[in-house]
Amino acid sequence: MSNNKNLILIDGDIIVYGIAFGCAEMSDWADVKNSISEYMEEVTTNIGTTKYIGFLQGSKNFRTTVATQAPYKGNRKSSSKPFWFNSVRDHLVEAYKFVIVDGMETDDALTILHKRLADLEPVIATVDKDLLQSPGRHYNFRTKELSFSTEYAGLDMLAEQIITGDSTDNIKGLYRVGPVKAQKILSAAETKGDFLPLALQAYLNYYTELKKKEKSVITDEEVFLKAVKHFAETFELVFLRRDMDEEEFPTPEITDLLTLENPLLHGAGKRAEGDIETIFD
Repeated sequence: MSNNKNLILIDGDIIVYGIAFGCAEMSDWADVKNSISEYMEEVTTNIGTTKYIGFLQGSKNFRTTVATQAPYKGNRKSSSKPFWFNSVRDHLVEAYKFVIVDGMETDDALTILHKRLADLEPVIATVDKDLLQSPGRHYNFRTKELSFSTEYAGLDMLAEQIITGDSTDNIKGLYRVGPVKAQKILSAAETKGDFLPLALQAYLNYYTELKKKEKSVITDEEVFLKAVKHFAETFELVFLRRDMDEEEFPTPEITDLLTLENPLLHGAGKRAEGDIETIFD
């Protein structure tokens, strides 16, 4: 039974893709809506609350103007989305009151509220490990497990991403430095305050060695500036926002799954005979 003492912060993009691909062979929209309802009910049951705020990605992500090493998400090939993609997305907005986030990532909105609404013991629900940057409670859609990320672990995750970059989003970190090498570098950390200096030092070492290997005539000062510029850009791209002014990013209304109007709309209950839509209608 739900105790409603907690709040779920939902990564809606994961739900859209998961449901749309999972229901790709369905011809009945009512069945797709039922899948969404079941998904939402499973999440709220596993976490123990019906209170949630859901987000979906909008447009004009600020990171596209930050990226100079490579176009942000420029490696993603355009491909046709599954048939129900837009319908599922629209349904989450209209029926489940999900909020479209413009100007930044869905992930930023999640981490901002994760901190801002700490009194409600929020749980970030996603499968994206990047969100573990944010200290606090987390729920994985795929494993259906709850976990807790500490500030120490969050900074470790951030520093690792700064060093390695993120191939999914076309963020270029240090060439041929993956998670294993990154963690070897970061193993020297004794306190949480050591992680970012160690990541910066990794950039300085990398560019110093690159100068030697290429027998470059650039000055040590130029090497330093190159390393710092690359480090700063990667940091800006992988760091998930924690703070933002309330006027700039107002806290969305907290929704309660139990109070949503017309439960039949969400797939709950038995559909009336003849009240069935298909993709052929």
